[in-house]
Amino acid sequence: EKIIVTCTNENDKTVEYIELQENIKIVAPKDVTTINSIPSMQIETIGQEENKNIMIAKGEEAKTVDAQIEVINNNTSKIKNVQILGLFPTNSEEANLNAKIVKGINLVEEIEGTKIYYSENANATADLQNTENEWKDTLENGATVKKYLITIPEIQSQASMQASYTIEIPANLEYNQSASEYYQVTYTNSETEVENTLKSTTITMETGIGPKLETKITGRKGMDATTESQEYS
Repeated sequence: EKIIVTCTNENDKTVEYIELQENIKIVAPKDVTTINSIPSMQIETIGQEENKNIMIAKGEEAKTVDAQIEVINNNTSKIKNVQILGLFPTNSEEANLNAKIVKGINLVEEIEGTKIYYSENANATADLQNTENEWKDTLENGATVKKYLITIPEIQSQASMQASYTIEIPANLEYNQSASEYYQVTYTNSETEVENTLKSTTITMETGIGPKLETKITGRKGMDATTESQEYS
């Protein structure tokens, strides 16, 4: 972004334009802000925007990308009982990109008391007491893991939690493959004792829809015409 400053000399009334070029991060005006990004794919989202789609060309070579998350506490007081529940872009009923998590959650700076969990249950909630959620404190299989949970006792005022994980996107993808990732944050305001939940923007990686070849067979008099559609990769 560019900042242009206009200066007027009071003596001779001349106008001078000064152009400053700096990297500016625009943060949403929320008590707590979520940032979800994949820098190597030029995607950064702030707050809950419209879903962002990243096109991956069919037949590309395999590559690894880092997904980065950040939760910023803009309050004048700390927030507590923070839970960050996230979805990995691995295969599920809704995803078929064949992506794999090759490096689990890595905190940029350690926050005392923070714990990280992984689950292969796509419907897992943040309830650690419910055994059906199948939470474990180690990443056992990067291809079948579905969700992550980060619990943080508190985040101080004007501070943030930053973390990342690494995704491997396989080679030779075909059309009609996609996967999404996002997270939601639940926390308690230490002043009001009110619990709040907010979501990040969903980022979807996809290869696009394959072309369709439609053929029409016309029968003789008295017979119905039929149309067949075939989708090709």
